[in-house]
Amino acid sequence: DSLMKDLSRPVYPGAFVYGPEEEGSASEVIEHQSPFRYYGPAVQGKVRDFENEAARFLGTKHALAVSSGTAALVVALRAMGVGPGDEVIIPSLTFVACAGSVVTCNAIPVFCDVDDSMSMDPEALEQCITARTKVIMVVHLQGSSADMDRIMEIANRHDLMVIEDSAQSFAASYRGRYVGTIGHIGTFSLQLNKTITAGEGGLVVTNNDTLYKRMIMAHDQGCIRDANGKVVVDETCPGFYGENYRMSELTGSVALMQLRKVEKIVGGMRANAKRIVDGLNEIRGLRWRHDHDAEGASCVSLVVYLPSEEAAVQAEKECRRRKVSGARLYQGLPTYAYPFVLSKSTWHRSGCPFTCPLNSAQPREYKMGMCPKAEDLIARALFIQVDPTLSEGEVDYMVANLKDVLAGLV
Repeated sequence: DSLMKDLSRPVYPGAFVYGPEEEGSASEVIEHQSPFRYYGPAVQGKVRDFENEAARFLGTKHALAVSSGTAALVVALRAMGVGPGDEVIIPSLTFVACAGSVVTCNAIPVFCDVDDSMSMDPEALEQCITARTKVIMVVHLQGSSADMDRIMEIANRHDLMVIEDSAQSFAASYRGRYVGTIGHIGTFSLQLNKTITAGEGGLVVTNNDTLYKRMIMAHDQGCIRDANGKVVVDETCPGFYGENYRMSELTGSVALMQLRKVEKIVGGMRANAKRIVDGLNEIRGLRWRHDHDAEGASCVSLVVYLPSEEAAVQAEKECRRRKVSGARLYQGLPTYAYPFVLSKSTWHRSGCPFTCPLNSAQPREYKMGMCPKAEDLIARALFIQVDPTLSEGEVDYMVANLKDVLAGLV
């Protein structure tokens, strides 16, 4: 019986729709023995096509494919010139790569509290800004947008750059614009959990020509290449030391096919999410996560706030027992709860960048309790992952069980 399969299993939206398209595209790269994007016996241009189609889809001037979502963040920060003496404000609820990418650039992450959407709270953001703030890194969590109008107003007023980390929200939108296209640079991930996936991979987008050139150099050892993949000297942009965050043609071949399926994937998530919400709204007193643009959400997951952490833990256990979706995210903890974040532990015994003279004059202290709203919400939140491939019957089965679980806990 299809209704008896484990609906609590992790949801991998893009991977669940893998098919002959991805297989055929990857096979073309292998058949032509050309897995490197810039040169080879017969380069198929998969990465180039992915970049061009992604830029067209998102409506940006430039798109650069990279090796991971974390690489995308590092490339974006490098393009903006972030380094020692700089602070980057990030939300307190996100994947640790946001903080890690800042530390990798020898800058200091500053954790900002969140609003009821679990994204950066504009009021708290104002309180985080100092003379050392260089960039605001907004995160669109689990297919839902942050309050971008207010955040961009604050950024413009303080003359700050904005990175939109849209790793979890490809094809979600905010007031008619795709997330990742509103700030100065947008980043995306193609890791397995994401809406479209190539296993790993990332994307960086911008409308700014100078930032785009710097992105290219940051991801390709400081190089700019011509159409044939040959390194050229660009007199207008002399360059800087970069690293290797290039995407391979094998990754690009799968990413390209996934991009062509994204509207179908998101459409499936939205349809199933609506059915879940309509069913669960029969429970009196149910409190949903706030959404700054409900129509634009890609519905990677739906979030219910329960009255207490204990209720959320109980709900998670019961969902697992009944084999339906319902789990806590990040162990119910804010990003800074990682022991190495609280202790500022890095790869070098010197403690850099936290001990760097440019950073240590006014040190940032990390401690539990510094973002109380984030700690409260993430502890009480139950995330219901939305599988785009579920049938109506499977969704109804899940709703019936979730109603039983939640009705006694709200």
